[in-house]
Amino acid sequence: MAKVFNEKSFLITGASGFVGQQLLKALNEVAHSADIRLHLELVTRDASSMAKVVTLLEVSHNVSISYLPGEIGTSLKPSRAVDYVFHLATPASAVLNRSKPREMLMLNIEAAKWICDSPHVTASHPKVLFASSGAVYGGGDGSEENISENSLIAPETSRPGMAYAEGKRVAEMLFYEAQRDDLLTPIIARLFSFSGPGLPIDRHFAIGNFVRDAILNQRIVIRGDGNSIRSYLDSRDMAHWLIKALGVDAPTFALHVGSEIAISILELAYLVAARYQALTDSSCSVVIKGENSVLDGFDHYVPSTEKTREHLGVDSIIPISDSIDEMIRTEIQ
Repeated sequence: MAKVFNEKSFLITGASGFVGQQLLKALNEVAHSADIRLHLELVTRDASSMAKVVTLLEVSHNVSISYLPGEIGTSLKPSRAVDYVFHLATPASAVLNRSKPREMLMLNIEAAKWICDSPHVTASHPKVLFASSGAVYGGGDGSEENISENSLIAPETSRPGMAYAEGKRVAEMLFYEAQRDDLLTPIIARLFSFSGPGLPIDRHFAIGNFVRDAILNQRIVIRGDGNSIRSYLDSRDMAHWLIKALGVDAPTFALHVGSEIAISILELAYLVAARYQALTDSSCSVVIKGENSVLDGFDHYVPSTEKTREHLGVDSIIPISDSIDEMIRTEIQ
């Protein structure tokens, strides 16, 4: 599969974020292992900062990297014809979603228009992978079933906290409309929850916060009651799935990128505590605060991925315990 990417040009927005950095690492490994050449152009507001990120990746000589100054709303004029686009440039900020919902909504929409409306990007009719979100299901329907790839559940727009979800839905539609206008071939990848190296430990991600708590305090705090159900795909598996999505025929459905293995937040906290103790020989307690928060969302946020895995020919390889171990090792180095 990797050979289809030889000498191809990738335009990547949002490369400095969590998903973007995992993709850069994975693309670098693909180029090295398959002995192919890749041309990556990274859209960035700060080329010097992005260059520092790239330096840490120890980029293979098979990968050429250039920087395209720009941000959402500015003119996008890549230096060469674009074969593939990874469009990742929208914030996953729970605080912004609640405090400035209109801004969150419009950021998602304007970011999609940014790609679709650029004649320099669409001139070569590229394949565009859009990093959407499982949030498009709007909090789910209250069931304990994994969210189907055929699900028609949608956000209830009158509820607070739906700006991010609705923005992603509108962005998906814009990419499909661009396909109907014969501008590009969209691949919609709805991302769920992830673990593993590179995941921020200072945001709204429970698993990242638990790793931080264990390392700093030897005391993991569960803000809620611990009953919410999640699942976690390792960041390296995630990057592999996204790259594979560009290398095969575009699907007729939105991909689900995530794990089907459910775990409660309480079980997750105890698992992180156990892995921390196993790696450091230091005990770690778990405290349940039982609070409600306006940042709470899905009670059961676990995708069905059967159609996605069959279409891409992939699977979840790295178990969550190994993923947590790698997060802890990375943070205590």
